Amino acid sequence: KDIVEIDDPEDFFIDESVVDQIVELDGEGIPLDVRIGKGVHIGKGTQVNYNLTLKKNVFVQGNVRFGKNVTVGENVLLSCFPHQVFSIDDDVEILSGDIVKGNIEIGCKARIESSVNMTGSDEYPLRIGKNVLIKGTSYIFGSIIEDDVFIEHSVIIKKHVSRRLKRDGTIQPVRFYLPMPEGIDSVESLQGAGPSAEH
Repeated sequence: KDIVEIDDPEDFFIDESVVDQIVELDGEGIPLDVRIGKGVHIGKGTQVNYNLTLKKNVFVQGNVRFGKNVTVGENVLLSCFPHQVFSIDDDVEILSGDIVKGNIEIGCKARIESSVNMTGSDEYPLRIGKNVLIKGTSYIFGSIIEDDVFIEHSVIIKKHVSRRLKRDGTIQPVRFYLPMPEGIDSVESLQGAGPSAEH
């Protein structure tokens, strides 16, 4: 069995340092089972791991460290600056079209669904706990998200999101959280849009 499966041998890039790492792991008898989709780019500094799946057109650049059993959907960008570390724990899923950049830790069994953008900076790293689910059109920057939290359609900037139990024992989801708007005086309804659209 191949240690690395490549969908299109004519259309992919794996940096030499990553190839050396794969050969070294194989030499140690560690099974890899890495699957590389068409158009995938794996840049210098990336650390692959067992049962890694990178689907079509995934772009990975910088010190991105994959845990075991990680799946990354089509057209995802994962990157960080050379001095930063982007760590993805075991059993994580990152779905198609996501942009995830910077100083980030994603805990095991987290699921980042489509249309999510996340960023961590040096001053404000992003820490995503275990079993976290983020979905909808969400943007998260420089925050701490505790274990088991569910976030949907939210913009979370420099926040601590706690795991809160409701009376029925389930965890309080975070939905439609948005910062206070700026420039609201510049926004008005179009003529003919009707009174329902007016503020």
